[in-house]
Amino acid sequence: MMRKLKLRVFGLLTVVFACSHLMAQSEVQQLQQQLKLLEENSGTFSEEIGETAFQLGRLYEASGQHQLALEAFQQADQHIKIASGLYAPEREAAIREIFEQSVRLGNWKDANEAMTSLGWLNARNMDATSPDYLPTRKLLANWYLASEFYRLDDNPLALLRNAHEQLAESTTASEGLDRLADLEMLQLYLATNYRISQHAPQGGPGDLQMRLLAMERNLELEISRAVSSCYAMFSESPGRARACSIQAEQTIRSRSPLNDPFFMNELEEQLYGDRFAMDAMRRGTNASRAWLERAEAEGTPQELLDALLLFADWNITMDRFSAAEDAYLRAWELANELDVLEQYGFDQPRPLNGWGLSESFSEVAKLIDTSPEIIGLGMRVTARGKAEDVSVLEKPEDSETRIARFAQRFESIRFRPALEMGVPVVTPRLRMNLPLLD
Repeated sequence: MMRKLKLRVFGLLTVVFACSHLMAQSEVQQLQQQLKLLEENSGTFSEEIGETAFQLGRLYEASGQHQLALEAFQQADQHIKIASGLYAPEREAAIREIFEQSVRLGNWKDANEAMTSLGWLNARNMDATSPDYLPTRKLLANWYLASEFYRLDDNPLALLRNAHEQLAESTTASEGLDRLADLEMLQLYLATNYRISQHAPQGGPGDLQMRLLAMERNLELEISRAVSSCYAMFSESPGRARACSIQAEQTIRSRSPLNDPFFMNELEEQLYGDRFAMDAMRRGTNASRAWLERAEAEGTPQELLDALLLFADWNITMDRFSAAEDAYLRAWELANELDVLEQYGFDQPRPLNGWGLSESFSEVAKLIDTSPEIIGLGMRVTARGKAEDVSVLEKPEDSETRIARFAQRFESIRFRPALEMGVPVVTPRLRMNLPLLD
């Protein structure tokens, strides 16, 4: 009896699914026909064409046909531009859909162009320094940060500088970083500066400056040798010796990379990038400290607790253990007073700057990595937030190459350590399941 009932339910569900599929197909066909008639009879400037193409894109999207959805949304955007103008606010919905479908299809170049267009459109239609523009700034920063994290572009530092620009400009010069619009913006700002810090040169920008000085010294030495040779060759004719030395110097300088504007521009850009990356820790520390001071002066106890944890997490990520230790103790004591210790889970370590970081840009990350595979790791987490004695307990099939890349990323991961009475402690060996982000 039960078996017959299950079969009937399964059969009913199959019929319902088939009917839904047929209804969706019918709707698509109706909109396709409607769109064709509008294009034939309504003229280029009809607003209905854009609206109908957008509805068609939504139907394609709902059925998982992302390429057809993308083409429909692109058609909608094109007709909105024709009917209402290049700056029409109505374009925003179409551009957002073009971005989303491009991401789902893995068309990173098209996705980036759509995101750039969205930023430009909204900046054109609203004051880019106003609170109204902040959601756009967040989305742009999310995209640039996620693009670097998931290695979607071959110029990662440029992406991070773009993200930093959006976040830094979310405040006015007079307010400074202690007036970041909200906690989410600050978390994005810290996540961006953490990723920027990972691109800092091991020896600092001084290595590049030393290289430049060495090139200048070698150039002058080569010129000096050539001039000496000229005067030795024409010792009896000072005029010819001088002409020879002038010609030699001009020839040597013209061949030097130091005389190549493209080389020098690239060198200066690299020097700027190195300094920018080296300064990331200072920017993040100043921002998290300023937020903490603001919470101490005017925040609620809950806001102060979150600010203390943010400050502590940033410092342990940057291997500044003493500052982190003091802030964790204060945070634990306050959480105890507020009776929220269990809610914050201080007895277990928590990943911060890898998987924890990806939570900061989850709006975009969910589109890029819709169903990440899970890897099971055994490890101990030290009081300084570092993983030790790491072993793979469970992994997806055929994932050796990905795990090798994962291991490189994992080396820089820091955890919020477990706290006992507010003091960071070593966690006994535990299992942690993490997304296989490679």
